Amino acid sequence: MFLKIKDLPVSQFMTAYPISVESNISFKTIVDFMAERGFANVIITEKEKTIGIFTEREILKHIVSKDADPKTPIREIGKQPYEEVDPGISVFDASKIMTAKNSRLLIFAESKKLVGIITATDMLRAFQKTDDDPPIRSFISKNLAICNSKVSIKEAAKIMLDKGVGSVIVSDFVYYGIFTERDVLYCLKENVSLNEKIGMYSSWPLIKSEYSVNAKGIARIMAANDIKRLGITYDKDLIGIITAVDLINAYQKSLEFSHVSHWKEIK
Repeated sequence: MFLKIKDLPVSQFMTAYPISVESNISFKTIVDFMAERGFANVIITEKEKTIGIFTEREILKHIVSKDADPKTPIREIGKQPYEEVDPGISVFDASKIMTAKNSRLLIFAESKKLVGIITATDMLRAFQKTDDDPPIRSFISKNLAICNSKVSIKEAAKIMLDKGVGSVIVSDFVYYGIFTERDVLYCLKENVSLNEKIGMYSSWPLIKSEYSVNAKGIARIMAANDIKRLGITYDKDLIGIITAVDLINAYQKSLEFSHVSHWKEIK
């Protein structure tokens, strides 16, 4: 089982030749571009050299800043760092780099040419091909940001930034919805005022699963609903959120434990 995931190269699961843009492109232009294509990130270049990745996180940072301007070039807004990996590296080893460095991964060929990007969602597809199906209980994120539906889009964006999360849980009495970084992106694309309340732009109801469901079941629910985070319940009470990155961590720990146990048996 451990050797199986070690034999799966990132080249089989990456997004090949990802879209890149020059750093002088405006904030409004990149927001529209990302929203129209459903992109969560775009490679930034200067003079054809890769310098970083523009993500939904940078969008949040810009709209809550005092000097927010749709004409601001993205080079003035910021970027996410990245780690370079080879196309032949295994998904398992790549996932360890991603979590250890807390960084995005870009794939470069021998000529230093950018040939792909691999995300947590891509890695999850690879891990699902193993026989492993680890429990998720230890990897559920309890760091929930909860607010009501009358909070403004800008306020919700600030809450996400302050909490270091990609979504807020929208709670109106016993009903739960979710408002994400992606929803902020679409609101900007449609020129929705940042003072608008998040209620009508949130997803209702929050898609959930019981905490007793293991990683493969959770991953299938995410894939079926095209989402990257899922509410987790215990006796129907919401106790946390699990993301694609959390699932990768669960698989990593499970496979590492299996590997150690295997060698102990041999000895």
